[in-house]
Amino acid sequence: MYIAMSQQPASEATLLLRTQGDPAALTSSVRQELLRVDKNVPMISSTSLKRHIALTFSTERSRALLSGAFGLLGLLLAAAGIYGVLSYFTTRKAREIGVRMALGAPRTSILTWVLRRGMRLVAIGMIAGLAASLAFTRALSGLLFGVEANDPLTLAAVVCLLAILALVAICLPARRASSVDPMEALRES
Repeated sequence: MYIAMSQQPASEATLLLRTQGDPAALTSSVRQELLRVDKNVPMISSTSLKRHIALTFSTERSRALLSGAFGLLGLLLAAAGIYGVLSYFTTRKAREIGVRMALGAPRTSILTWVLRRGMRLVAIGMIAGLAASLAFTRALSGLLFGVEANDPLTLAAVVCLLAILALVAICLPARRASSVDPMEALRES
């Protein structure tokens, strides 16, 4: 789009040129042509279009990286929280686990009991989080670029990622609970 500077004066104008070779080699000849057309129009800087676009979107890119870092930190904190809650649960239920194992419950039954208990809590949290994310889609849609606010593929990927991370966080206390020595558990409580 061409707008004459005399019709709409601006503090800054941009001139874009398509070149065959190195754009830096043409800088001096472009500067001379600009001075020949109008001596009052200085050429302050020259850069490639790729660099110009990178500089234009640098703020958005750094915000996206910062948001991603905070999201990753939140994910790790959630995993640590799930691990902590299930570790506390298995510690509190050590006597019950010892009694079950002393009565002949196989280790796999203890493992599935703890896994089921943990995944039930995770499922409740995921349903609440999914409902909250769908409720706030209008508020968040202005912050998203290239993704719909309620994109089913993205939501499914996030739910799967959280489920896998939660399962890993739950497996550690579950394995520890299933390897408890029944006599030690009964003696300690």
